[in-house]
Amino acid sequence: MAASSIFPHVAPRIIVITADEALIPSLEESLVSVFHTTVLNPSEPVLAILAETPVEAALVDLDAGDGSTHLGLDIVQQLRGFDPTLVVFALTRSRSKLIRTNTQAAGANEFFIAPVDFSQLQVVLQHALEKRRRAIDRRELQEKAASGHSFCGLIGGSEPMRRLYDAIGRVADGSATVLVR
Repeated sequence: MAASSIFPHVAPRIIVITADEALIPSLEESLVSVFHTTVLNPSEPVLAILAETPVEAALVDLDAGDGSTHLGLDIVQQLRGFDPTLVVFALTRSRSKLIRTNTQAAGANEFFIAPVDFSQLQVVLQHALEKRRRAIDRRELQEKAASGHSFCGLIGGSEPMRRLYDAIGRVADGSATVLVR
C-alpha cells in the first residue's frame, strides 16, 4: 500500500528530471510546497536512485540537455518499465505532434507544452496520484481476496472470519435460514 494511503498527511514523493536550471524556481514555487520533490539531472542514474528512494510520480523534461527529445523519451520509457504504476508526466518546449505521439507511446500519462502553468500541473498531478492510489488499493484488495482470505464476497483473514467461513460452509448445502451476528 502506498505510504500516503496509510498516512494521508505524508506528502507524495515525486522526481523532476531536467537539465533546465531556469525551470527550478517555478518548480519550487508550485510543487515543493505540496510534494516531496527531488530534482535530478538527466545525466544522473535515475533508476538507481529510484531503487533506493521510491517515488510515486516523475516529471520528465523531454528537452533534457542533448538538443533533442531522444534522451527524455528514453527516460520516460525506462521509468515506465521500472514501475508500471508510476505516474509519469512529460514536458517539452516543442509543439510537434510527433513528439506527443512518441511520448504517449513511451508510456507518459500526461504531456505538457512549455510554458507550463505549474498550478494546473499541480492539480492534474494530485488527481493522477489519487487515481494511482485507488488502483493500488483495489489491486491489493483483489490480491487479498484471491489469496484465500475471502469467502462469498466477504474479505478477511482473522480467526473470527475463518470461523465464520467454516460455519457458512457447514450450513451452505442445507435449506435452513441462518442469521449471522
